[in-house]
Amino acid sequence: MSKSKKTKHTPAVRQPKAALARVDEKALITDLRSLIHAAGQRIAVVANSTTTLWATLILCHSRS
Repeated sequence: MSKSKKTKHTPAVRQPKAALARVDEKALITDLRSLIHAAGQRIAVVANSTTTLWATLILCHSRS
């Protein structure tokens, strides 16, 4: 029986308020826009695949 490795859990460390103020908001917005764009592309791929699948099923069904 193999022993599972225990991982150390580091407790969450609170950042001082001054450290929290040093956020690059422009970079965060850019990253968020990039994530939204990528999600939109994934949705488009799934929608296209679904449409293609349905069209193929309908075409095959109409031939039989």
